[in-house]
Amino acid sequence: MAASTVGSLVMSLPAGVLADRWDRRRTMVRTSLLLAVVLMSVPAAAVLGVLHPLHLVVASFLVAVLGAFFGPAEQASLSTLVRSEDLAPAASLNQARSAVANLIGPSLAGALYALGHTLPLLGDALLNLVSALVVGRIRTPLPAPVGGDAPHHPGRDPRDGLRFIAATPPIRAVVAMTAIASFGFGGLLALITLAFKAQGQSDALIGGMQTAYGLAGLAGALAGPWLLRRVRTSTLFTGGVLTNCACAAAKAVWPQPWVIITLLCLACLTLPPGIAGVQAYQLTITPPELQGRVAGASGFLTLALAPVATLLAGTLASRRWTLAISPFLGAISITAVIATANPHIRTLGIPGSSSE
Repeated sequence: MAASTVGSLVMSLPAGVLADRWDRRRTMVRTSLLLAVVLMSVPAAAVLGVLHPLHLVVASFLVAVLGAFFGPAEQASLSTLVRSEDLAPAASLNQARSAVANLIGPSLAGALYALGHTLPLLGDALLNLVSALVVGRIRTPLPAPVGGDAPHHPGRDPRDGLRFIAATPPIRAVVAMTAIASFGFGGLLALITLAFKAQGQSDALIGGMQTAYGLAGLAGALAGPWLLRRVRTSTLFTGGVLTNCACAAAKAVWPQPWVIITLLCLACLTLPPGIAGVQAYQLTITPPELQGRVAGASGFLTLALAPVATLLAGTLASRRWTLAISPFLGAISITAVIATANPHIRTLGIPGSSSE
């Protein structure tokens, strides 16, 4: 876990730079192929009887490093592949794809693990080969954008995304909300799971909770394209954030498991469409030659807070519930304040319309 986190953090900014320098389709194809090689090396070593714990650590690090390349290239390609008015629905469907993977993946990995301890990694390697094949068949050219061939400055280029975020108020607001919300929601989910375990709740209840909020998130993402064509992004996003804030506050007052699970599902249901609309807005106002770097910088800031949230949740899990939940409720509340007070977010219209 630590190797994966370090790999993602170390490579987020440089990978964003290279996503703006290299052909994005080739970047995604080659990354998927390399991921397949790294993942297949583990079952191969196991078959040969030479698998060592250090191999697993190195493989975990390399998977995170390569994943850091794929993400910015994929996100930066979206505005080339999709019309501006379809960006938000496309981002919502991407969320649905991730939700399906999160729902099916753990169960499938568990079933494969029961048959052989390295089979989940072999399955993941095969999926990356499929990814390389599918991305390789994209007909739309995805070259480095105009301006992407400018002179390289190794010390300055990785900071370009951070500078652009800091100097552009709308992007600054979007990235701040994303990072703070990720800290609040991620920490809250970790805290709820740890609290349930400390209370002696069954694994079935915890697994059922994870499945329930996963299904709620999937439903919200699938409803996103329909909603985003009819409702202003500002209404969807602000409404989703305020709903999540109210749910987090209610969890502090009524900590019973069934109340928490119900509120968690409501929170996961309401936010995805608004997030998709805001992501589309970020892509729309970011220059093409900076989209990889901005995606990498945004991912870096979000990733940097993730381990802090998990560590804090573990530290507070044994404390009184109202005290334990307070830092995460505070983070979600800050997100709500930004969403309602920031003029750039408050005035977002329907993606692709004249009100956008």
